[in-house]
Amino acid sequence: MEAEQPDQVVAGSVLPAVSPPAEPEAQADQAAKENLAVLEPNSDTVTADAASTAQEGVQANASGDAPAKPKFEGGRKRKVALHLAYVGEGYLGMQRNPGCKTIEGDLFDALHKSGCISDENAADFNKVHWMRAARTDKGVSAIGQVVSLKMAIEFPNLIERINAQLPSAIRVLGCTRVTNGFDARKLCDRRRYDSAFVFNEACQERLNRILGMYVGTHNFHNFTVRMAAEDPASRRYILSFQCEPITVEGQAWVRMVVIGQSFILHQIRKMVGLAVAVMRNIAPEESIRLALDRSRYVNTPMAPELGLFLDECYFHSYNDRWGNERDERITLEGYQEVIAEFKNKRLYPHIANKDGAEQVNATWLRSLNERNHQFSLWGTAEVLRPRAEQQGGYSRQQQAAQGDDMDAEAGTSGAAAIVGSMETYGMGRGGRGGFSGKRKPDFRDQRHDVKRGRGRGRGGGRQGGPEYRGAPSAGLSRKVAQSVDAEWSD
Repeated sequence: MEAEQPDQVVAGSVLPAVSPPAEPEAQADQAAKENLAVLEPNSDTVTADAASTAQEGVQANASGDAPAKPKFEGGRKRKVALHLAYVGEGYLGMQRNPGCKTIEGDLFDALHKSGCISDENAADFNKVHWMRAARTDKGVSAIGQVVSLKMAIEFPNLIERINAQLPSAIRVLGCTRVTNGFDARKLCDRRRYDSAFVFNEACQERLNRILGMYVGTHNFHNFTVRMAAEDPASRRYILSFQCEPITVEGQAWVRMVVIGQSFILHQIRKMVGLAVAVMRNIAPEESIRLALDRSRYVNTPMAPELGLFLDECYFHSYNDRWGNERDERITLEGYQEVIAEFKNKRLYPHIANKDGAEQVNATWLRSLNERNHQFSLWGTAEVLRPRAEQQGGYSRQQQAAQGDDMDAEAGTSGAAAIVGSMETYGMGRGGRGGFSGKRKPDFRDQRHDVKRGRGRGRGGGRQGGPEYRGAPSAGLSRKVAQSVDAEWSD
């Protein structure tokens, strides 16, 4: 029993003695009694868990520490590479686009629902360091897509847990731990695409020779949209391009396999389209060489997206540096059985059934003709750029072709977009206003839009404004300039 404290004397006054503060253990005991006293009166409604929680809170306060936060179910976030397969039908491409149905959108939602991505990170892709190895276009499928991100992985049956939240058209094949600095797009050395098409096996040797003309470093400005030959992005390196016969739903098809470092928009579909035109003797074999000529602007045909799919992404440099050290290589070697099942049960049947029901390839082949593409003019001076356009911009033929192609893709979808763009490809008057800021406009096509103030595009400057009164004929010959100025001034 503590001794009684004497009264303290201060400046002749007598003050009552002040008790020293109680020890922490005494405070803890008193707080525990008060908490239990609150719980005891209605003991019928108090559970053992509630009493235990109250006691734990008292102990935490007594020790001076804040109550511990509950541990996230899947453990700490880890940097991983997800191997992905999907059928692109019904999706507007791989990359997430708010308001549109995309592969990344469904995958991200599934990872969130399965607990791999927390609620705090569910609103922003950047918080989980999200990046895809390849950006497939609308309707294009994939077998070997790779996505890198940080997510929780300490779950039993992780892959089954994620796939349970995904639609049947998308499957996660596996998960590989990677370094914190891994980026699926930047560290992908090369990409392999397959394009399946109805062909006779007897044509394999000739088709391989035609596809081999693409191998090497070339200028592919004629195999995309709205790209000048001088743009460095138009130069691409093709490592190999070969074909092999396959059987799809009992029908003979051919599988064209291209491997390259990277590809630009529509490049593979246009490469396949021109190769098919040469195979069917609609275009001469020289057409491929002419289309790769940077001094020419030609209208290359574009094959349907139906048979195209991303087959594999390669990470040779990363695997050589880190794969052996960590014993975790980014490869599809361990997933061949599930890949074969996905191809044979989902991908190839989808391609064959859709082609049979909608006649996608047959409809496109009917539009593959001289009238739409003017192959006979590719070797003439008519497709060469005028001197003024060599400084930037398109020829009239290329502007019309690219303008109609973009309009067709923006306004239609599926087979209708392919058929519509192929039938009118290269036959329109031109784009509907606007031009890239990287190239000078061709005022012979844009003068009416400039006069109405609609010709301003990215970096278009004063030319797009209604107050502009500069000469639209700058850089043209005197005869052409007089004609253009006279017509523009009306």
